[in-house]
Amino acid sequence: MIAAAEPSVSVRGREQGIDLVSRQVTDLRMWIAFAGDRQNALDLFGPLGELERAARAGFTPDGEPPGVVFTADIFNGPTLDRVVEADIPVNAGSEDMLSQLGERKRGHKVWLRVNPGFGSGHSRKTSTGGESSKHGIWHENLPGALERIDAYDLDLVGLHMHIGSGADIEHLKRVCRSMVDCVRSIERDVRAISGGGGLPIPYRDGESGIDVEAYFGCWDAARREVEEIVGHRVLLEIEPGRYIAGASGVLVAKTSSYEETESPRGGRTGSDAGAAGGGPWPAG
Repeated sequence: MIAAAEPSVSVRGREQGIDLVSRQVTDLRMWIAFAGDRQNALDLFGPLGELERAARAGFTPDGEPPGVVFTADIFNGPTLDRVVEADIPVNAGSEDMLSQLGERKRGHKVWLRVNPGFGSGHSRKTSTGGESSKHGIWHENLPGALERIDAYDLDLVGLHMHIGSGADIEHLKRVCRSMVDCVRSIERDVRAISGGGGLPIPYRDGESGIDVEAYFGCWDAARREVEEIVGHRVLLEIEPGRYIAGASGVLVAKTSSYEETESPRGGRTGSDAGAAGGGPWPAG
């Protein structure tokens, strides 16, 4: 008889992380009914490498909704080439992206990422809306974006609003209202809306996470209003990656220095998290 060895810390940690991911996915079950026939699509933020990794993993831009959507505020040359070649829908965060894409391929599927004029997050660095954010087409500039869509016969799929990581319910209600107002104001048909990502997760003991049902309730109410405006069923999507995976691991770091300052937040700590030499930087 061979006795089973006690699982290592790394194995136990991995199992705990998988269990947490499973629970977080279960929490999002109410979204599935409004995600269309495909609930596991990828919304990619970044350069060509992310597109290539998605393709190797088996995700394709085919179908409605598509399996891949590319979100960015600018194109670089190789990424634009790949988007056009593979017919990948684009969630455009700037007006110039629409022109650059339209000049290469008329009729391409696009979303508009809209900056509603305000943002929210668990810190200033994670707010992705408002005048200080680089993300999204400023809400007052939407007429210009629509003119570019018309000029290149681009296919407007939907609108996307993401105001930050860690937004509270009150800010969420505000952005849902902005989404409905935006759909009404553009007087265009849309087939989908997106609330973006950034669902809050607890970072410290005693903190509570987001009420997922309340979060869904806000966006579902917005979806139903949008359906009344456009006169047909509208898909509703979110980007739950951070909510699913954000609490499933632990960052291990070593404190290498500490310096007293006059900041009300206390001193400054220098930590070694293994990021030197081109490795991934830890989240601030």
